[in-house]
Amino acid sequence: MALGGMVVFFVLAFVKGKDNRLRYFAMSGGCLAAIIVIALMGSSIGEEAPDTEDVTAEASGEEIEDEEKVKQEEG
Repeated sequence: MALGGMVVFFVLAFVKGKDNRLRYFAMSGGCLAAIIVIALMGSSIGEEAPDTEDVTAEASGEEIEDEEKVKQEEG
C-alpha cells in the first residue's frame, strides 16, 4: 500500500503542475520512509533469538568456575 502511494504521489507531482509538485514529492518521500520502516521492522522480527538453554548453560558454567576459584583461594 505504501509502495502504491509512493508511485501515485510521484506521478501526481508531474501531472498536477508546478504549484503542488513539492507537496506531492514530500508525500511520495513519506511513503518511501514508511516502506523502509516496515522493511526494517520485518527484518528484525525474522532474526532468531538465542536459545535460553544455551544461555542458562553458559551462565551456570561460569558460576561453577567462580565457585572453584573461591574454593582454591580458601584452601
